[in-house]
Amino acid sequence: MRRSAGTLWRVVPIAPRYADAILELADSLDDPQLPMAETCRRVAAAAEALGLFRPSYPHLRRFLRERRDAEEEARKRREARRKLAEDAIAGLIAGRVKQPLFQLSELLDE
Repeated sequence: MRRSAGTLWRVVPIAPRYADAILELADSLDDPQLPMAETCRRVAAAAEALGLFRPSYPHLRRFLRERRDAEEEARKRREARRKLAEDAIAGLIAGRVKQPLFQLSELLDE
């Protein structure tokens, strides 16, 4: 507690966190083809049905944005690895095999 001008204030050290079940609901109910607002409505309805606190739209949106961005980055990494493998296989078939270190340096430059 803090004392300010003779008044006692109770200071909350951290903001309350959502139950893991809410984040799991958001993860399972999210459809990237639908607007985030629709996912938030679905999560809120499911949370209320389970007797949990209804999460706020800004908090869920931040969670969903981070999750969607992470999935997009993972997709881009998979695509880059697939392209690298395709190029290596095509070079091998065509008889144009580069030195492994040279190929690695090309990959790191991209």
